[in-house]
Amino acid sequence: MKEKLRRLMNYITTITTGTLIACIFWGGISILTMGSSLTEANINFLMLPEILSVGIFCGLITELAFYSKREPKKKTFWIWIAVHYIAVTVVVLICGYFYHWYCWNVGSVIAMCLTSAGVYGFTFFLNYYRNKIIANAMNEKLEQYHSKHKKKGDSQ
Repeated sequence: MKEKLRRLMNYITTITTGTLIACIFWGGISILTMGSSLTEANINFLMLPEILSVGIFCGLITELAFYSKREPKKKTFWIWIAVHYIAVTVVVLICGYFYHWYCWNVGSVIAMCLTSAGVYGFTFFLNYYRNKIIANAMNEKLEQYHSKHKKKGDSQ
């Protein structure tokens, strides 16, 4: 349970950070296209809990989708990724619509889907990199353990 909660918090943190970066990106584009100065820009206070809620919802979906009792086979892994991306994007589209992050037209929906893909890739990469570091550290500890016990066996 502790591991699940830690993993969930990691997902929420990473997704929220990616969503914040996406909002900064699109907010900057909006401000610049309107001819305003970035230094004079203001953020709506309600956007902060909106960003956090998207991180929480998508983090919960990620935890539920990827850490069921059974592991997907290599052949179905990419199908799981596609289904997960679609589920996350649907949540982002629904939340974004109610939060007034975009207008309901084809171009805006496509931009939201591409932004979701960017945040998805960001989150996937960071979690992959983090898990790789953990795996390398575990392998190093195992190697130290085995070499230590091998030396003890040789001296007897």
